[in-house]
Amino acid sequence: MNIDPHTVQQIITRIREQLRCPQCRKRMEVNLESLKVLGEDFVVMQMQCLTCDAHIMLHASLSTVPQPSAESGTGKNVSTKLMVDIDEITEMKKSLQKSNGSFTKLFGSP
Repeated sequence: MNIDPHTVQQIITRIREQLRCPQCRKRMEVNLESLKVLGEDFVVMQMQCLTCDAHIMLHASLSTVPQPSAESGTGKNVSTKLMVDIDEITEMKKSLQKSNGSFTKLFGSP
């Protein structure tokens, strides 16, 4: 696994969002200094709760989602392909022109 600085920051952000102190349930301060060991598929972090002074040692396993190959044509953004009938687009265009930019006219009661 190639770990670049962006990936390390994502790992720290994810842990920061999810980690709470097991004693007082407050959010933990997680930063780059917390990172003690970075392996191929795991991280070890050491933190101290600022509220109750509890010391936490965290071992997190890293897993990756396999990336589709670029040659196969998979992994493209299919949300850009609209499955809309031309009549629907024409009707929407007419409605927008008719409302003159007024939200109330466009979405108000019929």
